[in-house]
Amino acid sequence: MGAKLVTVSVINKTPYTWHYTPQSRGVIIVNGGCTMSYKERYYVKCNICFRHGDDTTMSFKYEFDTTDQIYWYNITFIIRETQDRSQIELHCRNDGGTLYCPNYENTEDENQRKQEEERRLEDDAAAIERDRVTDVEEKFKELLLKYQDKFTEDKEHLEIWDRIKARQNELVDQYCRENNLSAGSQFTFDQAVGYNKLSLTEKLTVLEASLQFILNSSTEDAKDDEDQPLGWEKKYDFLLGLVKQLHSTNPTLADHILLSLLDMMSEISPQSRKILGQMLSNRIWTPTEIMLFICKSPAIKCDQLDSVLHTAQTDHLDCILVLSALTKEDPLMFLQKKTARRKFCCC
Repeated sequence: MGAKLVTVSVINKTPYTWHYTPQSRGVIIVNGGCTMSYKERYYVKCNICFRHGDDTTMSFKYEFDTTDQIYWYNITFIIRETQDRSQIELHCRNDGGTLYCPNYENTEDENQRKQEEERRLEDDAAAIERDRVTDVEEKFKELLLKYQDKFTEDKEHLEIWDRIKARQNELVDQYCRENNLSAGSQFTFDQAVGYNKLSLTEKLTVLEASLQFILNSSTEDAKDDEDQPLGWEKKYDFLLGLVKQLHSTNPTLADHILLSLLDMMSEISPQSRKILGQMLSNRIWTPTEIMLFICKSPAIKCDQLDSVLHTAQTDHLDCILVLSALTKEDPLMFLQKKTARRKFCCC
């Protein structure tokens, strides 16, 4: 009488091909959605190995024991995907054991889906960019007509961002020549504005603000002397005027330029520059007040500027009051008297 045999079945519920190797025979292939069986000797300890598709590495090795398992006439293994498809599950119906391995097929599908999604987003972004460039080109032409600005014809062949930059450079150079400023002012402008990091739309906004400032500068012949720059800050006049123009159309960009400008002003102590920047960011002083302070400060000889600004920041003092204090013999004493009087009145 021959050895007693048990039937071992492998049910493949995945869409993928699997190779499995029983202990007692060679490789068996089970395609997606199919079932394959083989005979195994009864009353022995067995193992069965599985690998996925063309993989050379083993995905599962399952050990099972038919010894004393009187009713194990059929042994069934099920291969299936987990609910979220992230793993493959090998389950033995007889002893209830379960093993898991990554679902590499799903990972590949997911990668492919992500790549297709990224390509679609890139295509959409490119289409939006083309529309945006076309829109900026139209607005650039309208801007030149609005200000009757004669842009040199030899620049017409340039891309729109290069045309905007070329016209911006011409405006800065023009202002520098007319006001006897150094050629390095162009670098100062690019650095303060952070020009290379601006979007195309922001660059057009800066160009329009520059045109507005130069137009206003040339027509305001009756400008009060007290509003004119008094000394070293003259070289920052273009940027200060730009901030003033931008404040109504793009206040975020205006504040950014003003903060950058403060960092560049070596004529003001680092501590004073820091305090002015904090007062701007915390809205203690408006950009207009900050610019007023910058324009007035060259006429003020005060070795207590850092302390005075610190007091102004702490007590939220008015800019005009602080400027007035800086003209006094003892600015801090002047402010202390003013703030004490204010606190007394409040009581």
